Amino acid sequence: MHHLIACGSQDVLPGFEPGRKQDAAPCSARAKIATADRPHGDWRVMDHRSKPERHVRTGECCASSACTKPGRSKPDADVEQAQQQCECAQPLLDAPADHVVAVDLDRRIGHANRQFLQVLLHAIPESLLLLDSEGRILACNETAARRAGQSIQELVGRPVADCLASIAPCDLCKERMARIAEVRYSGEPAHFTDERNGLVFEHSLYPVLDDNNRVTSIVIFARDVTAQIQAQKELRDYCERLRDAEQLTSLGMLSATLAHELTQPLSVIRLTTQTALAELRKVNCPDAIKRDLEASLTASATIAAIVSQFGNYARQSTRTKEADVRIDSVAEGTIRLLEQSARQANVTLRTESLGALPTIRMQENELEQIIFALTQNAVEAADGTKDRHLLIAGSVHDGEIELRFEDNCGGIQPAHLQNIFKPFFTTKPPGKGNGLGLSIARLIVRDRGGQISVQSQYGEGTTFIVRLPRN
Repeated sequence: MHHLIACGSQDVLPGFEPGRKQDAAPCSARAKIATADRPHGDWRVMDHRSKPERHVRTGECCASSACTKPGRSKPDADVEQAQQQCECAQPLLDAPADHVVAVDLDRRIGHANRQFLQVLLHAIPESLLLLDSEGRILACNETAARRAGQSIQELVGRPVADCLASIAPCDLCKERMARIAEVRYSGEPAHFTDERNGLVFEHSLYPVLDDNNRVTSIVIFARDVTAQIQAQKELRDYCERLRDAEQLTSLGMLSATLAHELTQPLSVIRLTTQTALAELRKVNCPDAIKRDLEASLTASATIAAIVSQFGNYARQSTRTKEADVRIDSVAEGTIRLLEQSARQANVTLRTESLGALPTIRMQENELEQIIFALTQNAVEAADGTKDRHLLIAGSVHDGEIELRFEDNCGGIQPAHLQNIFKPFFTTKPPGKGNGLGLSIARLIVRDRGGQISVQSQYGEGTTFIVRLPRN
């Protein structure tokens, strides 16, 4: 009888016919041999009555108690011991050669997959832990170890409760352990967010189930979302300030409209009353009529003063202290606020030559409103299905600072182009906008002695050009 060696190939000894069930004599010794180049071992089936054979691929002698080097005896006791220890090799005797090859190939693939998973585990930039059913740490990545202030070797094997107790307050530790216990007993994933030392973490817990739907381990993924939460808070605060500014501006526009519309009829009332009173004084007229006309004249003067205050409020409602403002700093801050919504709309925001611009004398919040309104207009015009971009470029011409907002976000319909600067004009659905952004931007630019214009090609993109005097 010849040796049968499963070594990941069909290069077997002569006399072995692939696909045919081999004769397995009861005196055959079966051993799994581990060699230097094959640490997992190869299945080798040997007949203790035959001479020692060498590995058909490596040329190494079979290092088994049932196979000795030439010149040594092979006691039956050693053969029986090897046969008892290696009964698991019997399936390979009955299997065709291609199945034997597949077993070795599966083992090699499994080893490669483990290496890949290890690389993937440590490449994840957030904390990842694997717990057993008792809450002990089976594995973790470098990020989890760094946040815990320990090494991977120190964490593996420890109860996760001990790890949490060293880095989190007692109440937070109890809350997290309660979540883990909930997943362990329910077999359902869990998601929650908590805060530790000023850092906000978003946790996801996933149970690993066996064939009987029992939880064998739990995967914990913890993501630091502090920066994201802070960015969202800054955006909400800025939008709230912008809404306040819009309300003030709207009130100012309403006041200006009232002042403009009421000034002319009040002037007519005052002049006609004065003329009538002067004529009545020339003739014999009851004093009561004269007193009534004088009272009307006084009342109209009071109304005119109130209307004049409306006009002053319209000019001062949003005025704050002016300063020398760096355009690039304001643009970068505004882009940071809109970065997340731009990313969701597949819009890339870029600036060009803004750092080379001189400072401009104006209110910083007014410049913020201009840049915010024109940038938001481009982002909201994108449909999110294609990659778009908005370029904010700056230059100086004839003592004026020119800002160009050039995008390829689809353009404006020709029928709407003449209305985009009108207050409360919007093409957005109800509740999505109030139509004041571009109107306020133009109001601020004009109030500063500047100009704003627009060029658009529907289906392609839009360019807004803002020209502001330096002082």
